[in-house]
Amino acid sequence: KLVEKPMALVDQRMSFEERPVREVFAALEKTFGVKINYNPGGIDNCNVTIAFTNENLFERMDLLCKILGASYQDHGAALFIEGRGCGGEK
Repeated sequence: KLVEKPMALVDQRMSFEERPVREVFAALEKTFGVKINYNPGGIDNCNVTIAFTNENLFERMDLLCKILGASYQDHGAALFIEGRGCGGEK
């Protein structure tokens, strides 16, 4: 089970400009030591521009999901993302 406010394992600021969201998820997984699951072919086709400074994991996920029009659920030691995707845009 994830703690209430997971903090980064390393102090890392992140900035992404028009990058595939799967890169953002991979960076969050590495930084927070958590698994992020989502359906391939959906939101992983989205490109995002986002910057993080000192937000915890859930704050970062809230911001990211707001941009994606998606939502996430905490299931133990993993997060599950649900969203409609970006219509195959790359």
